[in-house]
Amino acid sequence: MFVTTKRLVQLSAPSVRCYQKKIVHLTSLNDLGNRKTVQSLIDKGISIKEHPIKYKESLSGQGILMLFQNQSMRTQISFEAGAYQLGGHAIKHSVEEEPNFEEVAKVTSRFVKCIVARLKNDRDIETLAQHSSVPVINGGSPSAHPCQALSDLMTIQQKKRTKTMEQLTACYVGAQSAQLNDLIRLCGIMRMPLRVCTGASEIQIKDFDKSVVTLHEDPRTAMNGADVVYTDLGLTAQGPTQVNRDLMSLAKEDAIILSSLPADRDVGAFKDIVQGKQSSVVYDQALNRLFIHKALLVYLLAPRFFEN
Repeated sequence: MFVTTKRLVQLSAPSVRCYQKKIVHLTSLNDLGNRKTVQSLIDKGISIKEHPIKYKESLSGQGILMLFQNQSMRTQISFEAGAYQLGGHAIKHSVEEEPNFEEVAKVTSRFVKCIVARLKNDRDIETLAQHSSVPVINGGSPSAHPCQALSDLMTIQQKKRTKTMEQLTACYVGAQSAQLNDLIRLCGIMRMPLRVCTGASEIQIKDFDKSVVTLHEDPRTAMNGADVVYTDLGLTAQGPTQVNRDLMSLAKEDAIILSSLPADRDVGAFKDIVQGKQSSVVYDQALNRLFIHKALLVYLLAPRFFEN
């Protein structure tokens, strides 16, 4: 018991001193600031994927708190595995009620070096970040999922190595979601043309770059000649905006298909474009969550390893 208490004191002391420093958070993609930072995260994720041994002690002895109201197998396991593989450790805590998140931030940030939060309310993510003395990462909220968007971009860069982001055309056909919101934000930052067809006349984000992101009522127009196709095979998938084999025939022959998970296997598009289709990269996309999460942890907690 004495050893455990001593260890907690050692971990908490640096967190208390962080009150005098500028804390960098990732509550949304806007926190990353610019294209250079986004690209450096993607490049670091690829580097960690290719040279994992180089980073195995980068988080040595550092604790990560996983604060979850909404459960997610991929987010939880990839962050926990990532922290462990970097030499740190993760502690999962399920939030079953509506706590005072200001108090939660002020207390828990004294115990750990980073908080990964997956909460039901965007405002609670902001409250955590405002009052935490350590970095807060948004692991998924109603209007934002920056970790998903970054892993998607890493997947696109790996699969489309011969082209720059500006030379690619992406297309989203599916329901409105947090994933779409951050895809729009990310394409604006990276200047990658994005066509959006949700079956609605408007999208949730109002301040997007209209020179990069265009809205389409007809999914066939949106899909025509696309290099990257993003759809929604999850529980929010809706009939009028489903990608299917006929629509995919309008995209480029070497187009890749991405989708967030979990997938609803009853959605007609699942069998059409995922099972047995080489163009589908949804499982590679899911795997890259691990490496982007590791890159984020190194970026926020171990800058010496990030810069090298």
